[in-house]
Amino acid sequence: MGERPPNTIRFPRNTPTGFLLCIHCRTHLAPLYDCLGSIEWPTPANGVIFRSAVNVRADRFGLFRHNIPMVYVRCNGCNRIIGEKIGVRDPPANRVYEGNYIFHLDHVLRWDGYDLRDPITSDLVLDNDGIP
Repeated sequence: MGERPPNTIRFPRNTPTGFLLCIHCRTHLAPLYDCLGSIEWPTPANGVIFRSAVNVRADRFGLFRHNIPMVYVRCNGCNRIIGEKIGVRDPPANRVYEGNYIFHLDHVLRWDGYDLRDPITSDLVLDNDGIP
């Protein structure tokens, strides 16, 4: 496997709208204003849908979930699978989510503009040094 791309985009922590981070390495992933809503998957976890993402890359090989073509999305920081990117879907009525990202809630954290929080429980999360 080749060298991972650099994490080139970071959101300021004073961003009042907030953003998502990778739970494993704290890489910044997507601004909360780009969130389209939540989605409930039977497995592996519920998620949130975003129009765009940063510091991620899509796998080359696709899969189908609920008859929707997708590819896994990996974090550039730790190379872990953190969600999926939705592929092309016909008929045209289903193209509304084409190209959007689904992040699994058990692989992300939420910066809400003030604190780092678990997106499932909304509990405060402390960094390694004990700072939220």
